[in-house]
Amino acid sequence: MSDPVAPRRVCEAALHVLLAMPADTASLRLLADETVKVLAGLVDALDGLALLVDATGRPRRNPRGFRPGLSDWLPPLVNAARACVAIAALTVFWLATAWTSAASAIVFTASTTLTLAPRGDLAYGGAIVAAVAVACVLPCAAIIKFAMLPAFETFPALCSVLGLFLIPAGFAMAGNRHPVAAAVFTTIALSFCLFSRPRIR
Repeated sequence: MSDPVAPRRVCEAALHVLLAMPADTASLRLLADETVKVLAGLVDALDGLALLVDATGRPRRNPRGFRPGLSDWLPPLVNAARACVAIAALTVFWLATAWTSAASAIVFTASTTLTLAPRGDLAYGGAIVAAVAVACVLPCAAIIKFAMLPAFETFPALCSVLGLFLIPAGFAMAGNRHPVAAAVFTTIALSFCLFSRPRIR
């Protein structure tokens, strides 16, 4: 704890010696390589300890700072173009129809596009699943918003009516460990909240 830099230098020197050591047999080379892995782990642990205790003389691994790198610029540019096209199309539809709830739809469209974009080939299936989930929610949200909510005026009644859908959806989200099913139920719950939000007067 008092001086983690000294044992780090010893481990690093031993690591370089083992890497340069000639091996007559394959088993000796394997033993040396595995020992190098152990010593590399010790070097990393001692680096972390030196950072925690703010030890003097600790090595600077990257003095120029963090430089993110990207090997292929095409996938992120395609994802950005998809998001821009989707948001622009919805904005044009908003302006053409004077839709009052288009701001929430733009947020939903942007979040869905940006969530599905990094998934590559799985994005198509995810978009189909999201569309099916929203299509299943629409009748339930319409029934609750236009048939059930106007008949009630108190806050407990409002909570009871919304709970008819949200409580089972919440249990399904919490009890399901499969990522695809959890994403479906999350989409169902979010889209229901967007579609069935009551207007407070």
